[in-house]
Amino acid sequence: MRGEVDECRFHFLKLRLHTEVRLRPGETGIRIQDRIENLSASPAEAQLLYHVNFGLPLLDAGSRLVVPAKTVVPRNARAAQGIAAWDSYQGEQAGFEEQVYFLELFGDQQNRTRVLLKNAHSTAAVGLEFRLDQLPCFTIWKNTTAAADGYVTGLEPGTNYPNPRSFEGKQGRLAKLTPRGSAQFELAIHYYGDPSSVEEAERSVRVLQASPAQVFPNPIPDKCAP
Repeated sequence: MRGEVDECRFHFLKLRLHTEVRLRPGETGIRIQDRIENLSASPAEAQLLYHVNFGLPLLDAGSRLVVPAKTVVPRNARAAQGIAAWDSYQGEQAGFEEQVYFLELFGDQQNRTRVLLKNAHSTAAVGLEFRLDQLPCFTIWKNTTAAADGYVTGLEPGTNYPNPRSFEGKQGRLAKLTPRGSAQFELAIHYYGDPSSVEEAERSVRVLQASPAQVFPNPIPDKCAP
């Protein structure tokens, strides 16, 4: 499946996103290949964030993220309240106020990395695979409110963190595009439906953990917009 979306504004951007979603017979997942094209004769900057949401029944009380985290930063004071449990989930809680965490990840020698979300009993999981040279920023969005109101988490590889564009630009986290140039992005999503495949997928993530994660108790200036 292929599609195109333009992002154009006078005296600002002339970008085109070429998207391709691939499904292979017998594979429980999809592969996304995107290309952002700069249609302008001037240099440009672009942002791209994959807001990949998961809810019930995969997400449940006791679900856990397996992530090769290098650094973990709470976005604000609300997120800092839950920093001790940044990689685990509670059950439904009506009125829950979202918590967001900004991560840097370890990857392999080819700059590829993996993350895994597994249910409380490790009988089912979903994994994301992507390249850190394309998508260096990873965001976790927790919204474990009542199911009727959207009990969900977002796993979000991106070129930058979901701060205002001006802030991310000052931090140098926007994708640079030459005149008439383009940038490529890849994301694979896999589903694991039995304990053995979940265990194998978890091992493939944990092997990337080169050293213990540095977990910051509070927001830090270069990651979190005021």
